Amino acid sequence: MNGVLAGAGATVAAMLLGALAGCAQSGQPVARDAADAPRVTVEFVEPERFVDARLRGGRGADDSVLDLLRAHLVEQARGCLPAGSSLTVRITDIDLAGETPPLLAATDFRVMRDITWPRIDLDWRLADADGTTLAARSESVSDMNYLRGAAVRADGAPLRYDRALLSGWLRRRFCP
Repeated sequence: MNGVLAGAGATVAAMLLGALAGCAQSGQPVARDAADAPRVTVEFVEPERFVDARLRGGRGADDSVLDLLRAHLVEQARGCLPAGSSLTVRITDIDLAGETPPLLAATDFRVMRDITWPRIDLDWRLADADGTTLAARSESVSDMNYLRGAAVRADGAPLRYDRALLSGWLRRRFCP
């Protein structure tokens, strides 16, 4: 098994600085001011029931994990969506990359192995400036090969594999 030990305690600012920027190069019209900017809303549906969205492992979710993932989705989606559009993402389950073994339960470390890939279940709706639905879907997003991305492994920011999963999904789904 491929094992990597990853720390997960840092600020939202560090996460945003380390975020992938692929959507910004999409060729979509980019908002020039705040009134034009795409609106991105991220909701977490019953996070207390999530499989594993806690820094120290186990069922449920930590607010810090949800805040990091929300900030990442909002930042990445704004660089990818057409001006004036709105995207609503409802996350219904999270299983973070890796796991926290019992011996490390009191720490913020997760052991990464090829059998503990990240998975996020979500519903999304994209609307134009008038509120007309352009597309909507429910998806389960996962990456069984999450340990094979050299750039992601080099990124020391928290939740890097989970953020990379969301960035890849945004690029595939919304960036032409």
